[in-house]
Parts: sequence; C-alpha cells; structure tokens
Amino acid sequence: VSGASQIYTLSEFQWKEVADLSQKKYRNWDWNFGRSPEFNVQKVRRFPFGQIDVRINVKDGVIESVKIYGDFLGHGDPGEIESTLVNVKYEKNNILRALNNLDLTFYFGEIDTMQFADFILN
Repeated sequence: VSGASQIYTLSEFQWKEVADLSQKKYRNWDWNFGRSPEFNVQKVRRFPFGQIDVRINVKDGVIESVKIYGDFLGHGDPGEIESTLVNVKYEKNNILRALNNLDLTFYFGEIDTMQFADFILN
C-alpha cells in the first residue's frame, strides 16, 4: 500500500537514551522557563471560599509582576502576597519558599501554600 506508515521498534538501549535525553535536556526548569521569552499567565479557579484570579508576568523565568483579583472575603491585603512573589523564580519550590511565612487563609480562606502554588503553576 502506497503511503503506509512503517512501525519501528526501539530497543531497550534506545528507550533508555530517549529517557536520559528527555530528563537531562527537556524536563528541567531552564529549558521550560529559564530560556523562554517573557510570558503572561492567568489562572482562575473557584474555591469553596470564593474565586481567585491571578495574573502573572514572567520574564527570564522570574516573576516580574503579580496581580490578584477575586470575590474571596479574606482579611489580609492580597498586595502583600503579590509583592512577596515578585522576583521569585516561577518554579514550585521557590514559590513555596517565598510564601512559607504567610498564612494564606488570612488572605483568601481555607487554602494552604501547596494548594496555592499548584493553582498558579498548573
């Protein structure tokens, strides 16, 4: 049959090389964010306490600005969270470390730093 696809089976060694290349080059922060151009992220999610709308500007893999909107009824000023995240690497561990000393329930409602980091990154 003309134009039919051929199936090529990789050896175990070839699969290991593919996995190694993927891990070393393509599954690291520098490849995915560090060398990327400036980009904007908007995340919106409804939680039991209200909706959070976060807009993030990232340049060279680092958070350049953040703005938080929503209809949550927290007690704190979300501007404190925004300023805490500026100049933080757009990566989970760095975001968690930056937010570590903040009680996010004071600002939003029942949410912890892990849930918030997952929300803004995924």
